[in-house]
Amino acid sequence: MEQPIPKAVLIAALGASHAALESVVSQVPLERITEPGACGSWSVKDVLAHVAVENDWLALQLERRTRGEVPGPEELQRNQELGLDDNETRNAYYAHQHRDLDLAYVRDWDRRANERMLVALAELPESRLQEPDWWTYGRALGSVFDIDHDREHAQDIQRWLGQS
Repeated sequence: MEQPIPKAVLIAALGASHAALESVVSQVPLERITEPGACGSWSVKDVLAHVAVENDWLALQLERRTRGEVPGPEELQRNQELGLDDNETRNAYYAHQHRDLDLAYVRDWDRRANERMLVALAELPESRLQEPDWWTYGRALGSVFDIDHDREHAQDIQRWLGQS
């Protein structure tokens, strides 16, 4: 079984990963930020919306965990009906939902969602990271974070910029 990552290490790693994404995004010419292909068929704006969705969702789960709450049966049923338990289906669903959002809004949302997630993680008692949560499939909460997620998208965007 994977060992949970300590909270301070998680916060630092997630912050660094997001900073890497922000750094690469700052190099993208404004006229290219909505151009498809930066990450699969996604534009840089789509990637930022994707990261914002994930961070807002993680923040919500961490906030719930801090309060000792879980989602209600209606929410779980809706997620199941929409297929949101599957990562690829969820990504496609939210990409479609957010494709027409304004760039300035998406950039601000990305910043706010990342901050919200880091604050929620900071406020979570360390002991809670040792325990499973409703969505971790029995794994300790502190072992399920993809600390390189944003950095991997940054690398995709960097490759895409280099191909132009």
